[in-house]
Amino acid sequence: GADSGAMFNGSAAKTISYNTVGAQKKHWTRTLNLQSGTKSWTVAVTGLSATSSVIVSPAPESWSVWTECGIRCSGQSAGQLTFAAEEAPGATVSVNLLVFD
Repeated sequence: GADSGAMFNGSAAKTISYNTVGAQKKHWTRTLNLQSGTKSWTVAVTGLSATSSVIVSPAPESWSVWTECGIRCSGQSAGQLTFAAEEAPGATVSVNLLVFD
């Protein structure tokens, strides 16, 4: 990068530049509930496209069940996500989504 004239830790700081293509992606969040007693779920997600980037994480109160049961997002298509588990949870699992379009 170019020398910015600033100093950091006794050395000249560098400016890092990057290029973006197109407009900034929009993002949105959603919380889903996976019902207990099964090892697979297909959940409708309005606004989700097959090419959306999705970050999936259990809600804090569902972390233990999520990890103990080995739950994961196993598929994505337009308008839906599929989840799978190694073991069926004994309680409803709340899942947070962060979606970028």
